[in-house]
Parts: sequence; C-alpha cells; structure tokens
Amino acid sequence: MYIDVAWECLRRNENYNECWALMKKDLGFLNNKYDRKAQFWGLTNFVDPQASSIDVFWIPALSKRTIYANKCKWNPHQSFMKIRSEIQFNECNISDNEFCTKLYDDQCCIQIITQGGLLFAEENYSLCFFIKSDDLDANIDILRFLYKGNVTLFPKGMRNILDCLVFYDLYKNGMSHKEIAKLKYPQYYSDEEWLVSDWLRARVRYKIKKATKYINGFYINLL
Repeated sequence: MYIDVAWECLRRNENYNECWALMKKDLGFLNNKYDRKAQFWGLTNFVDPQASSIDVFWIPALSKRTIYANKCKWNPHQSFMKIRSEIQFNECNISDNEFCTKLYDDQCCIQIITQGGLLFAEENYSLCFFIKSDDLDANIDILRFLYKGNVTLFPKGMRNILDCLVFYDLYKNGMSHKEIAKLKYPQYYSDEEWLVSDWLRARVRYKIKKATKYINGFYINLL
C-alpha cells in the first residue's frame, strides 16, 4: 500500500499523541465526523496515531491531491471512462452535506470532495470535476491517476524523508548518534573514524534534525 509520508510524520508528533490521548476519552471526538479542533493538525477528524494512512483525511484546502466533483445522473448514451479497477477507497463525512472519498492504490492516493452523498453509495452516476486553472497540472495528474495510473502525485524527496524518520526512530528508541552511525553507515564507520570524522557526526545529526522539522509541522508541505 502507498505510504503517506505526511501522516508518518504527524503520527510521531508528541503533541499530537498527547492531544489524541485526551480526545479519545471523549467518545464525541471519535465518531468520524468533521472536528474543527483537528484542523490545527491539517486533519478533518482525529485519527489514532497507530492507524493506517487509509483512515487519514486531510483538510481539502491544504491538500494538493484533492479535487471537487459533482455526482451527475448517468447518461448511457454518452461515452465515459471507468476508474481503474486497482483503485480502492475509503469515505468520510466531513460536514453536514460534504463528503470526502480517499482513492488509493499501491503508489499514491487522492481525495474527491462531493456533496449530497458518499461517492460509492450508489451506482449509475457520472462525475463532473471542477478544474481550477491555477492548479491545472495538478488536476490533470489527479485525473490521470484515476483513469490511467502510472503517475506520482507525492512531492519529490519522499524517500529521503522516510529515511530521516528511521534515524529519528532509532534515536528516540535510545540509540546514541554513534550507534546509529555504526548501524546505518557500516561501510564508513570505525571507532577510529568516529573520533575524527565530522562527516559521520554531521550526517546523523542532519537526518534527525530534518525528521524533527517535518514531524513538528513541516509535514503540511507534503500534502
């Protein structure tokens, strides 16, 4: 399944985990409904930090992989394209009359916002998408993902950020910078090299610092 790097960052945020611990004591916060307090984190509703990214819905205004659509009555005499069979979905009610459907495959995910009902609650309808001229390229990529596949919608550098999160986790689990360097850079590490090498020390510090930056809020730029 795809990896939502923004969620991988947020779920490690200590303040979010503390907030979740408080929220889950109140069942009213766990009803999959739009919760304005979750907006602070970029979410439409609070999500268990241990949950899969499938359950994560980002605020449409922040997500570059979100597109709006109307459900229209299906006309059998018109030509149409079917969404790829490989795509799976999850749905969420984000306001009184607004619904968000997350569609995803092994590589990526998008969100479609509709009104008046869940996207897959009924059959025999077509979708009319709202294409914004200032986001034309992004919207076209979203449509390509739905109908053609083989498109990467996540920002560049995701693998690097995931690698930084590995360093962060090792550090949080009690490993020293020296132990992390020995584990992650065995081809360069030696006790003698560690004593004299600024490169190894700086590399480990950089990875942990970058992960911390994204965990503490910069993940919003990955949406």
